[in-house]
Amino acid sequence: MNAVLQSLYRNKLYKVKILNAKFKENSVGKSLQNLFQQLDNSEVGNTSNLCDNLSINALIQEDAQEFYLKLLNKVDESIVNSNMANDNIENNQLSSIFCCETQNIIRCINIDFTKYTKKRNNLSLSVDITNTKDLLDSINNYFAVEKLNEYNTSNGIQEAEKNIKIVKLPETLCVHLKRFAYDDVSDSISKIGTKFEFPLSLDIGSYCSNITTSSSNYKLQTIVIHDGNAQFGHYTCYSAIDDSNKWLLFNDNLVTEVTLDTVQKDGYGYSSNIFTHSGSKTGYLLFYNKLTK
Repeated sequence: MNAVLQSLYRNKLYKVKILNAKFKENSVGKSLQNLFQQLDNSEVGNTSNLCDNLSINALIQEDAQEFYLKLLNKVDESIVNSNMANDNIENNQLSSIFCCETQNIIRCINIDFTKYTKKRNNLSLSVDITNTKDLLDSINNYFAVEKLNEYNTSNGIQEAEKNIKIVKLPETLCVHLKRFAYDDVSDSISKIGTKFEFPLSLDIGSYCSNITTSSSNYKLQTIVIHDGNAQFGHYTCYSAIDDSNKWLLFNDNLVTEVTLDTVQKDGYGYSSNIFTHSGSKTGYLLFYNKLTK
């Protein structure tokens, strides 16, 4: 929980919006606002009120991605005059910072037919890390064209291609590395501990559709690290210091300056086994901030 909170607090755009927003009293948003104000004033914050409003036990480890999604949604519901009924993130400007809007596009090969599905709001992109060498490879797979041999149209069964395109870029792109999967050998959910690299900068322009006015270049700002296995673990957070090559490690109430080498070693992972049961340090959530043109 603390690692995700630090990641959001270190996001300058989100922090400013939280501090300036008008929230309902005794709400998750109000608790987060109070927490950010405490961190601004004393560098120490109390999360007990936030936990109460989220109905979670601080002593029980939450999955970082699930907590991140739950928190953003609850904060949006806390905004005064918030209208969540229409499922439109545009009306909830706080979470829209992280919203990567995508759309499935289906094109028939032998006839002139294209279908655009309903747009989807993604507060994170969850990518597979098995059988891939790095994040760029995983993102390529995520947006890869899928062959449809029997696609039903008004002109009968057709061959078609389907792929996902980004139709609106987020200010901050959150990438969720799918580090947990079913292991046939142990017959249980296990952690994937193999080394998986990710870049400091990222250009996702080739996965976009009809986006010409916005930069598609991103820079890595924060990494949430999972240390442990599928049954037990601890989360920490690495965050870059502005435009320097220096990074900070946030481990609950401890803050330490570290080198990029340390960040990459812990972020990439270094286990030689696909599944690790003894535990390992690996990146789990990556937050990339969009660069201006």
